[in-house]
Amino acid sequence: SSYVPVVRVPFGTTEAAVEVYTCERDVDQESSLDTVVRAALTKSAAGAFRLQLQHLGESDTKVFAVQPAASRVGVYSGLVHVGTLKLVVCIVQDENPSSLRVALAHPGTQWNFQLVVVDTTGGSRAPLLQASTQRGNAAAFIGDNLALAST
Repeated sequence: SSYVPVVRVPFGTTEAAVEVYTCERDVDQESSLDTVVRAALTKSAAGAFRLQLQHLGESDTKVFAVQPAASRVGVYSGLVHVGTLKLVVCIVQDENPSSLRVALAHPGTQWNFQLVVVDTTGGSRAPLLQASTQRGNAAAFIGDNLALAST
């Protein structure tokens, strides 16, 4: 599916923690094994985001913490083991508009999922990207160095 959820939340400090987005997705519908992953993104009252990935067939969970910064572009990407599943995780923090983008992929099946979280502090703006050198360099690096071929 090409549907990409866009969630709007204030990035600054708030009175309470917020559950931003939670979903369960089967990364390999052809397999007879349990390949369902739960992805949960929360935001603390202090403004930090927490991405939790759990393979529902096993007890293994991976957690990623992201502290938004107002004036930078940041990228995290890596191949992580969540139980017996290998997932590519890419988290991009953007500054204009202030947003957090999460992408998950399973190299063996080409399954992927994306989520965009947009900051509502200071008004609600569309999550459309404008050209910038930082953003272009980050996208080029990911495109040149991250392939989803099965091994």
